[in-house]
Amino acid sequence: ISVTTSIPDVANTCIIENVITGSNSMSNGIDINGIPTVTVQKNTISGIGTAISLNGVTSPIGSASLIGGATSDLGNAISSNSIAMNIQHCTRITIAYNTFTDNDRAIYKYFSSDVHVENNNIITGTWSDGSYAINDPDGGNVTISGNYIYGYETGIIIASVANVTVINNTIDGCGTAISCMDADLIVIQENILVNNTGYGGLLDAGVTNTTVAGNQFLSNNNGGVQAADNATGNTWTGNYWSDFEARYPDATSTAGVWNVPYELDGSAISSDSTAIVSTTITIPRIVIDT
Repeated sequence: ISVTTSIPDVANTCIIENVITGSNSMSNGIDINGIPTVTVQKNTISGIGTAISLNGVTSPIGSASLIGGATSDLGNAISSNSIAMNIQHCTRITIAYNTFTDNDRAIYKYFSSDVHVENNNIITGTWSDGSYAINDPDGGNVTISGNYIYGYETGIIIASVANVTVINNTIDGCGTAISCMDADLIVIQENILVNNTGYGGLLDAGVTNTTVAGNQFLSNNNGGVQAADNATGNTWTGNYWSDFEARYPDATSTAGVWNVPYELDGSAISSDSTAIVSTTITIPRIVIDT
């Protein structure tokens, strides 16, 4: 059956341990509008349009609405929906320790701020055009950290937004891993970007004051240059590039840093002038049934 749960305007609402399934691509599983603070945990939602929709949820300063929990046993299991989460005009939301499986689009955040997307597994075994794990247009003050993302056309999209930190994520087997456009004050740091068929990182027109540092670029872009910069005024520094020695066989190193830059694709003619020589990694790979 298809079930839509519409939540009344009551502060500190908890929505826990529901099972919502169906085949209506136009319906919402849990529809939350205008509640100051809400907790959504341990729900199973599959086979509908939008699994969880939040609109106008603004938590007081010092608190946050929580989708998932502090540990994986409190997370929601959201699978095979058109959109897993749609967040619009919200403030102070934490999305943590959920499992998103085979959703066309996982997390869409629009005109929302003070949002934390942390420690989620976001995976798909079926690539569709326009699919993404996290899409972050408009708003600001967003942290995306500790997530494992696999199999989407684009892992993370950052657009028309400011003050976003993308740190310590693994993006594996996507098209483009991280794509930014018309964005300011973005930090992309200490991520593992591996086996993506397109760029591991793409800064497009309108991206300013962005730092890409300490990331591991591993076998992206089918043997081509692993990142591109089409903007101006951005910094690439201290990243590891798995193809560095093949591209620059005569390079030498001092104190673990190569003596020549890793040159990027793109109109900005950018490079990483402090590319590091080696790194040790463990990729938290997940087995996906397709």
